[in-house]
Amino acid sequence: MNNVSEKNQDIQNGDIKMMHIKQQSFTGCEVFEEKSLPVKEKSKISKIGKKLPGISSQECFRFNRNIDFSLQRNKLDKYGASEVGTIVIGGASLKDLMINRVLKYFGMSMPFEENLYMLKGKELENLGFREFVKAKGDEIVVLYKNKYANGVDKYNYFKKIGISKSLVGATIDGWFMNI
Repeated sequence: MNNVSEKNQDIQNGDIKMMHIKQQSFTGCEVFEEKSLPVKEKSKISKIGKKLPGISSQECFRFNRNIDFSLQRNKLDKYGASEVGTIVIGGASLKDLMINRVLKYFGMSMPFEENLYMLKGKELENLGFREFVKAKGDEIVVLYKNKYANGVDKYNYFKKIGISKSLVGATIDGWFMNI
């Protein structure tokens, strides 16, 4: 570096004389434009169905974005996936869940709060969903994303299980149909 600066400067009578050197820019660099080629084969995740298979409109509950979520949730008399996950995983919020169910019986309720156990349950759901796609991806013909969503739970539905009259709630990331 010193050699370059010494060669580029000549000091004569206290004045600095600069030499101008023209340096070539990078060679071989070109700007490549991204080509948008049409996708020939859609991924299974992008194949969106139009109707949930085997689920009637009475079994689904759609949350209204314009009404407070805790008010809507407290009106439901069904267990959602978060509550079921709390019972299965166990935890401190199980007590709150049971107190809330007793309060609902008397027409009162506690405000809804998303807790750590619900977040863990949702992450486990996401993990299970991804692992299922990895393991069974070749067998899946249609991957259906549910349209019922809000800001907290992305997908909500209630489904009859077996001969039971009560509906079981679930928060899901997708539906699978092996056709």
